[in-house]
Amino acid sequence: MAPQPNSSASANAVNDDPLPSSPYYLHPSDNSSLILVPEPLTGDNFHSWFRSMDMALTIKNKLGFVDGSIREPKVNPRSSLHAHWKRCNTVVITWILNCVSKQIHASVLYKPTAYIIWKELQEKFSQSNGPQIFQLEKDISSLTQNQNPMSEYYTLLQGLWEELLNYSPNPVCNCSPSCSCGAITKTLEKYEQRCVMQFLMGLNESFAPVRGQILLMDPMPPINKVFSLIRQEERQRSIGSLNASLSNPFVESTTLLCKSEGTKTVRSRQFFQKKERPQCTHCGLLDHTIDKCYKLHRFPPCYKTQGKNPAANQTSLTSFGQTAGAVTNEFSNLQLSQVQAQCEQLLALLNNKALSNPIGHASNSHHQASANTVSSNLPSSSMTGLHPLEDDWTG
Repeated sequence: MAPQPNSSASANAVNDDPLPSSPYYLHPSDNSSLILVPEPLTGDNFHSWFRSMDMALTIKNKLGFVDGSIREPKVNPRSSLHAHWKRCNTVVITWILNCVSKQIHASVLYKPTAYIIWKELQEKFSQSNGPQIFQLEKDISSLTQNQNPMSEYYTLLQGLWEELLNYSPNPVCNCSPSCSCGAITKTLEKYEQRCVMQFLMGLNESFAPVRGQILLMDPMPPINKVFSLIRQEERQRSIGSLNASLSNPFVESTTLLCKSEGTKTVRSRQFFQKKERPQCTHCGLLDHTIDKCYKLHRFPPCYKTQGKNPAANQTSLTSFGQTAGAVTNEFSNLQLSQVQAQCEQLLALLNNKALSNPIGHASNSHHQASANTVSSNLPSSSMTGLHPLEDDWTG
């Protein structure tokens, strides 16, 4: 005798308006343009796409149309039950087509039922998981914290674990009604321990003391507990570094938030700044400005410089520079070399006389003759009047 269809489902399906709990019920938002998952199926992302679609169809109470539990009813095609099934089947087909790429869309467009499309996609893209498992294992082993925050590093690692678990799930115990051999418990403990080891290996070396303490724990805590311990250590360090920066008065700064016409401006004020010394823009000296510059506004009467007034000193310095420049231009290189040679001869002669006749008038007369010889070779302009380099500082 053939099995009879579910009486409650048939009763709900016969009605023109199925109940909300019926799989044939369609909400007003369940239209043909609905997109259930954000990323379409491209082939390489089949497992993540399959998981997302499975959850979305379960929420919509339409998973039976793709897993084969709700087949086409063997009743009159003109009956209301068949009409409800056909409408729901067509809506599920449009949802699947909206969530695949254009190339895959063209290959499954003319399939009659959502169940056939679902099985065909599984056969095409759910092949050997070896390459995917290899790539995930490689990504997990090479993932390190680096400069990322602890929460971001753990989130990335957890996403890789979940994806790997989808390709290579943990074994399931066949004990009935529940596991009595303890194999599932041991398997989950090994999986947790493996995740803890991978998480600790990717941490920065600054967490080495905490990592050593966790490895010494027996039994090993679960991965969530380990993450909580590392996270607390990270927060403690951030608080310590903040207190250290606030205790340094040379780095301390205050930020004043001011609101002006609906906009916020931030001002930063630094303490213990060194006071700048004023500088005159006229003479370039420090500790005074151009408004009080004596060289520009004349020196006060009470200001004395070595018994001379400032004006005389300035005049003497100016004349000294001009005279020195004239003398330098007057003497040529040849004359200077001649004077130097004569001076060397005079010194040698004086040394010889001092050894032969230390006392006597001959030495004085010879000195006088040598001095006359040197004076005769000098320019006449330098021998008359005051010396060019002299300056009447005494007035």
